[in-house]
Amino acid sequence: MAWIDLVLNLAGVLLWLNWRAVGVARSMPPPGVSILSNLRSAGPRRTKRWPSLVGLVLLIVLRTPAYQHMGSALSWTAKLDLGVVTLPFSSEFSGRTLLFSVLSFGLALAMFYSWLLFFSILHHRRPDSDLWLTQIRLHLGVVERWPLALKLALIPCVAFAAWCALSPLAEAMSLIPAAPSFALRIQQGMVLGLASFLSWKYPILAVLAAYLLNTYVYFGTRPVWHFVQITATRILVPLRWMRLRTRRIDITPVVAIVLVWLIARYAVPGLLRVYQTLPF
Repeated sequence: MAWIDLVLNLAGVLLWLNWRAVGVARSMPPPGVSILSNLRSAGPRRTKRWPSLVGLVLLIVLRTPAYQHMGSALSWTAKLDLGVVTLPFSSEFSGRTLLFSVLSFGLALAMFYSWLLFFSILHHRRPDSDLWLTQIRLHLGVVERWPLALKLALIPCVAFAAWCALSPLAEAMSLIPAAPSFALRIQQGMVLGLASFLSWKYPILAVLAAYLLNTYVYFGTRPVWHFVQITATRILVPLRWMRLRTRRIDITPVVAIVLVWLIARYAVPGLLRVYQTLPF
């Protein structure tokens, strides 16, 4: 069931991006420069946006009874993993299942945009000469023009605000223990804000793995491989002093992959212990 929820969330993100693509396309460079312009059909120039948005709403709503029936049949409890705390949603109540459906998609969409923000921060001084970087910046919109410090603070601040807003509802639904004070919820939100950075491990590991593969297997000169090359090079800058490269072999990406995995592996228990000792 968890895999089904993951696939449906991915479908929801694609519907959201398709809805956003029309607006983004208006800001894209002239035809022949962008992917969206190259994929534009020969039909009417004015593309309807509402079908994707309606499809997204239907996906979120209609999967609720499916989760409810399948959860009851398989004794499955929907869980929203927030890194250091997990919220269980019993499938016996349709209202809770609908809330899980909404929050699960919201979390997936937030993680996707946090990955876009990671690439934006990593390439914050690069010009708009890269096709993929240009599209990332266009999807981020006004956030792309923010200073680097504000971009770095955005992700934990959003996680903090979301927790402070939703924790009273979760407490009322007995999803989390009652807090003795609002100060505890604030401290919990701060820990969740720090934990939100751990989602960056996925794009980092994906880029490094693709870079390592492309180092020994030639996949051509497509723009995506150029983006992977530049991104991985910037990620590996802190490890260049170790001189892990010879004339034929470069194990720097391997060391970086191991380090990222270890940091993510041991950061979660550490933040969990901090979360469990609250309030200070």
